[in-house]
Amino acid sequence: EGLGLDGFELNIFSSIIGGGNVADLQQLVIIFIMYGGGEILFGASYFDWLNNAISGFFDLKAQSVGLRIADLYVPATSGAPTPGAIGEAFANFHLLAPFVMFIFGVFLAKLNAFVDNKKSLILYYLYASFLTSFVFLYPKVDSTMVANFFWNSFPALFVLFISATVAKIVKYSYIKNN
Repeated sequence: EGLGLDGFELNIFSSIIGGGNVADLQQLVIIFIMYGGGEILFGASYFDWLNNAISGFFDLKAQSVGLRIADLYVPATSGAPTPGAIGEAFANFHLLAPFVMFIFGVFLAKLNAFVDNKKSLILYYLYASFLTSFVFLYPKVDSTMVANFFWNSFPALFVLFISATVAKIVKYSYIKNN
């Protein structure tokens, strides 16, 4: 009788954001055990993406809150328990994490308004790339996902820059010759 899709639910928000990893109690318990009041990272983990973006070129070890948790608490055969946005915020700012996340949300709202006001295709591209490669994935993993934004955006922007430069050179040489 049919395909037997009992329990199947198509929810756009849970497919984009993920179900349960956003405010997973387990990750917060691990974060609070790992980073007590005296071991707060004070935003240091938000710069791990710099290392991770170039670590492959210089044989550096990738770093993130999730990898630190995995090294201490997770067997090698299991995946790293990714801390997500909330877990990483608590590792960095402890009880001030909700306030910091509110400020980040205000920043994203201002960024959205700025992009909408400029009506630039390049800014729309960068903003869409930022949303798809960082913001939608950030609730599931830590801030090292920002490296994906740069690796996704740079090639297209490089091609766009080269194309614009070649067009200006051709236009200048045409004007000069005529």
